[in-house]
Amino acid sequence: MKISFDDYKNKYALQKKLITDLETTEAKLADVVKEREALLVRVKELKEKISRLEEKLKYAEVTLIGDEEKKAGPAGVYTECSRAELITKVFEVKGSMLEAASSQFHNAVAQLRILNSELIVEGLDEDKEVRDGRIVTPQNLELFILLGFSLF
Repeated sequence: MKISFDDYKNKYALQKKLITDLETTEAKLADVVKEREALLVRVKELKEKISRLEEKLKYAEVTLIGDEEKKAGPAGVYTECSRAELITKVFEVKGSMLEAASSQFHNAVAQLRILNSELIVEGLDEDKEVRDGRIVTPQNLELFILLGFSLF
């Protein structure tokens, strides 16, 4: 009978420990469930905030592009162009401006030769300038040449 009582006592202690552990686990589970519900509410709020911000961003992009387009081309010529197309257009315009300047320079030299047949054109260059009565390469151009940059 003593063995049965000791066995019962051990089982009772084990059952009491299991009940305590179960109560602790249930309390932790209740806390986790509350935290989960709070986090789900927070996630829903953040998703709504993201949606509102995305709408604002769309409006801001449209407004920004609209203002810049109005400055660049009031007639809306560039509204359908991509960035790459605009960059290509800038390089085309830059190239045509250089061609026009070079052509005008050579035209002026040709006219001076007609007006003054003994004109010495040795050392004459559209990229050079007159300093102290001499034709010299501009300082910024010398720097570009020394650094190995090309103008074209």
